[in-house]
Amino acid sequence: MASENLARVKEAWKRLEREGHARGMEALFEYCHPDCVFRPAASRGEVLNGVEAARAFFRDQRNAGGDVKVSPYSFRDRGDSIEVLGWIRLIRPEGGLSDSQGRWIYRFSDGRIVEADYSPADVAAA
Repeated sequence: MASENLARVKEAWKRLEREGHARGMEALFEYCHPDCVFRPAASRGEVLNGVEAARAFFRDQRNAGGDVKVSPYSFRDRGDSIEVLGWIRLIRPEGGLSDSQGRWIYRFSDGRIVEADYSPADVAAA
């Protein structure tokens, strides 16, 4: 039986694929603690503290012409965390784009995401 945390992350990712990044992130934010720490791919290492900071960051990216497309390959329940391996395309506001393999780790506490971390991944080796 899949965990509730896994079901939540899968549902948010379905919305990311089906409805786009903005609506998919709103689905994910519903499961986040307000003070969740985010390390998104598009932030180039900047740590975002809190849902409102993440919302503002992604809104600013969209307003500047940036976008994010993702597609998962696999989901793994790791107890207090869920790991997603997949593909990401970053469309940069300045006009460039990059495709890569990614690893997203969502750490939960009391049923809420408290940390959402992205890192590049060699999915074939994972």
